[in-house]
Amino acid sequence: MATVFSGHPVHRAQPAKLVRMLDRYFYLGMSLLILVLVTAMFSTTVPARLFHPNIAPPYIVWLHGAVFYGWVLFFILQSGLVKIRKTRWHRTIGWFGLALGIAVLGLGVSTTIVMHRFEFLTLHQGQDAITSISIPLWDMVCFAVVFSLAILWRKKLEYHRRLMLIALCTLTAAAWGRMPESVLPGFWFYAGVDLLIMMGAARDLLVNRKIHRVYLIVLPLLIAGQIVISQIMEALRTRHPVLRQTSNRLSGNYPVEPAPVIGKFDGSGDSGSTGRGRSQELESKVRLADNPGVDCEVLRARTSEKPVFRPGGLDF
Repeated sequence: MATVFSGHPVHRAQPAKLVRMLDRYFYLGMSLLILVLVTAMFSTTVPARLFHPNIAPPYIVWLHGAVFYGWVLFFILQSGLVKIRKTRWHRTIGWFGLALGIAVLGLGVSTTIVMHRFEFLTLHQGQDAITSISIPLWDMVCFAVVFSLAILWRKKLEYHRRLMLIALCTLTAAAWGRMPESVLPGFWFYAGVDLLIMMGAARDLLVNRKIHRVYLIVLPLLIAGQIVISQIMEALRTRHPVLRQTSNRLSGNYPVEPAPVIGKFDGSGDSGSTGRGRSQELESKVRLADNPGVDCEVLRARTSEKPVFRPGGLDF
């Protein structure tokens, strides 16, 4: 459009360079950013807990990691195809993406349950293993709902691509959960997930001058759900009887009552027959007697490797 001023047409100013770049490259750029984020965060834990662990984790963890990483790479491929205008290829390969998304969901739920049984029954992480199960299961629920809507509205481009981005963002909770406590303490790791989604809303605001309704509806619901699941976690950690029993049934965990503490620790640092060292030694013997299937090597590995509990995702 043009307006006339003093007999000369004055054309509307061209969009800023940043706006043009956001319009063309945002989704491809976000997929690459998430790839870097996931790689960097998991590189802090995977070498020690998966490649060189004291106790080897179940093999399903490897499959889960490969499929999840494949999902991120698939999103990059699809974003690239759209960028080079290969929409027919994008739609054809999209059916493979449907199968891959279903695999992400199925393996996410299965690996969560298997790993938390492993943490409780093999690593003897106790209450931490029970309570942390709710976070990855919640992430899978969020992914399932958003991914299903994206498939349902696959012919509505503006809805589809935003929902697919949000589905990918919901899977980054485990990566954000590996940030240092000094950066994202406690349940604040969810702020990283929300930040990625807010970047999509900011892109819409800059390019389209308004935020798409997908972000206006989905983001508040996600934040509300994150608050609720955080409260459930706190209830589990304080050993609420009903929630703990439900979590135990999901995990297949049946907690062993803690062994009685023998002796009295006087605070002097002495670990003799009446000190803390003697009490812990006797407690370990009682646990071995109550759990004959657990060998000494497992307990030694568990003692030498004491992971700090973080609520964000699986322990690998």
